[in-house]
Amino acid sequence: MGGIYDSGMRLADERDSEAPIDQGWPPFTIGIAVEAPDRPGDWQSQLLSAIQRKESTGPAPWDSQLGMISAGDYKVSALHSSVNDREAASILVTDAPMLPQQLARIAEVGRSDINVAISTGNRLPRVENGELHQVEAISERRLGDIIRAVTQVL
Repeated sequence: MGGIYDSGMRLADERDSEAPIDQGWPPFTIGIAVEAPDRPGDWQSQLLSAIQRKESTGPAPWDSQLGMISAGDYKVSALHSSVNDREAASILVTDAPMLPQQLARIAEVGRSDINVAISTGNRLPRVENGELHQVEAISERRLGDIIRAVTQVL
């Protein structure tokens, strides 16, 4: 896991050595308890190259299914990954502007060993020191709509 994190750090450093939070700092890594595949000696370089090209160079050691659902005005993409026919991870990405607590409630709906919920609806711009961020968030009713929609596909 540390090697994957280090590869992400190298990529972030290549983008901007200051590593601002809105440019991929820190790199997002999640460990899944499965047997690690054999890796070639230059695996970190291959990983960085695949990330930069946004294209894989080989098969993943897991199976995955990607789906999209709608919940009112918002969309949710769901990626489910399994290893040896055992569901290992679910990643739910929505365009709804959400607070961390709301994302946690969506992640709790998942049945995988690891469930992650991400919102692309809140992009925090840079602010000066001491300046407050203005953040939008959906209502409790809209959150319920999204949770019901996610529950139907899990």
